[in-house]
Amino acid sequence: MVLSQGYGTLSFFSSKDESIFDMLIRAGLKPNSSRVLLSLHYNTGLTSREIEKITGLRQPEVSIAIHDLINRGWILVSEQCKGDSVRTMKHYRLLHSIDIVLDSIRTETEDVCKNRVAILETIRVRLSEIHGYTGFTD
Repeated sequence: MVLSQGYGTLSFFSSKDESIFDMLIRAGLKPNSSRVLLSLHYNTGLTSREIEKITGLRQPEVSIAIHDLINRGWILVSEQCKGDSVRTMKHYRLLHSIDIVLDSIRTETEDVCKNRVAILETIRVRLSEIHGYTGFTD
């Protein structure tokens, strides 16, 4: 679905995007962050309000998701004047391509898995030291 605006159009999510949201969440991204990430992938230079319209999220949810994505280094924030006003509005866009973002998620996931495996090996060693554990027998 596309919403027509005076200065451009906004791309909304299709039913096919729901499976992408689910996969991003299973890969470790927060649900609202996955929606904001895809809205910025499909649209460039969005305001917080536009992100709210596209994602169906409320302002506090959008704000939290934006901060999550900024902290990951994936979003660039710019301020632009609104019309003739001196008031500025923040616009958000992806700092990198979606491929680079996906590579970053992959690296984070691999690091988490490596850390968990290391913890399991430490448990094995400690059990051996404390109780003479040598492994399970069939």
